[in-house]
Amino acid sequence: MRPIKFLGWAIASCVLVGTLASLSAIANPPNQSDITGTHIWNNTVPQLGGETSSIDPQVLARASELASEIDSAKADYEAAERAAAEEPRRFARRQSRAECVNPYAERLNRLVEEARVFLDSIDEEQANILRGGPESRPW
Repeated sequence: MRPIKFLGWAIASCVLVGTLASLSAIANPPNQSDITGTHIWNNTVPQLGGETSSIDPQVLARASELASEIDSAKADYEAAERAAAEEPRRFARRQSRAECVNPYAERLNRLVEEARVFLDSIDEEQANILRGGPESRPW
């Protein structure tokens, strides 16, 4: 009887010590901070324009023009998509090989491709400055 009682006390104490040890491990989670993103204290935006800018004014003008055209094309596309979602759906009786393409989507895709060609055509240094690349960082 005595060995069985001793064995019971030994098992109960092991369970109690294991429970307390696991609870103390959960109470203090490890440090999981992440400073690899853009939220770092010294992350400043490169200053474009002014006297110190080395970007050609024609490049800036064309970039601004493309940006405004893309913004207006995106707004037109989103308005057309909202209008199409409110209309009742129509179903064809036969299968068709022709795709139903939104003309505003084609315009937006054309402008995005034109912007890519524009960025590829300018000098690499100017492209890095426009994109905010590592060469334009102040630190």
